[in-house]
Order: sequence, then structure tokens, then C-alpha cells
Amino acid sequence: MPAPQPPSSQQLLDMFLLGMTWLREDRPDILARPGSSIFSAVRLAGVVNEGQRRTLATNSRLITLAMQNGEIIKGSRRPPKRQLEMRIATSRKHLLTLVTDNSVQYGKLFGSRGYQHVITEAGMVYARSIAPTYAELLNQEKFARAWQIFRTQMRASNARRSQGSGRPSGASVADERSPRIPEAKYGEDDFEW
Repeated sequence: MPAPQPPSSQQLLDMFLLGMTWLREDRPDILARPGSSIFSAVRLAGVVNEGQRRTLATNSRLITLAMQNGEIIKGSRRPPKRQLEMRIATSRKHLLTLVTDNSVQYGKLFGSRGYQHVITEAGMVYARSIAPTYAELLNQEKFARAWQIFRTQMRASNARRSQGSGRPSGASVADERSPRIPEAKYGEDDFEW
């Protein structure tokens, strides 16, 4: 029996938007999340393996697709929450990406410690329309279980870091060298607004 084909770039982006939508429906108070956390849950759901997840930051086709239906919001600070909520409601794009760098580093879109993303109302409408197509590959229940596992792993990782036990198991040296997200705040669930 042939091995299953890895998801295409379009499928990866669709599943990213599905995950963002389900999380917003569950916690509408959290607007922005890093892309790497969503894809970590997709990995834990068994859709991609760790090797595939690690290549997402250099997947030029995925980045191009995301930017075609995405909008970069640049500034020295993140925009006020009310202003961002207005963009979420009115933008025709599916995704807003918050960038506080001097220039956009496209390799950080979905990489470890990359940029934070916000799904728009238009993106959520699109994600809900394609959800039946992905029902067997990744449904809301499957993603929710994987997200809970991811949260548990991140809490354990944070606890080890706070106790000074060094690099958590499974983290790469490259992860440690990656710059932290400017002004990001780690909350109970994820990087929160």
C-alpha cells in the first residue's frame, strides 16, 4: 500500500485557517496567535510529521498562498485592539499578520517564534465553507484534542524553563537562536493579545 501523500501547500493553508477559526470560536477574546502553534497542533493531529512541520518556514508556495490572501500590518507596536477588531470585520483578506520588524522576513511567517496572525471574518467564512472537505483529514474535534495536547506540552516546557532545566526535550538549537516575538506575552493558552 503506497504511503499517504503529504498535504499540498493549499491544504496546509486551509488547515491553518480552520485551526485559527476553531480557536477564535472557542476563545474570541484571543485575537492573535503564532503560526507555529497552529501547525504544531496539526502535527499532533497526525496530519503532518515533525519533519514536514519544520519545513513550513521555508515552504515558499505556502508563504506565497498565505500572502495572496493575507495582509501585513507593520508598525513599531501592535495596533490597538479596537483598531484591529475593525480590520478583522472589514478586511476582504483571510489573514492579518502583525509585523514589528523593520522589514518583513517571510521565513518567519510560520516558523518557530515567528509572527503573530489574526484570522478575519472573511477568513472564517472561507474556513467554514471548506470544513466539510477536510472532515476526514482534520475536523474540529480532532484539532481540539491535538490543541489540548499542545497546551499541555507548552505548559510543561515553560515549567522546565522557569526551573532552569535548560532546553526542553525536542527543541532544536536553531529554535534557541531564533529571535523572540517583540512584545509577545505568553498566556495560559498561547501568545495572547
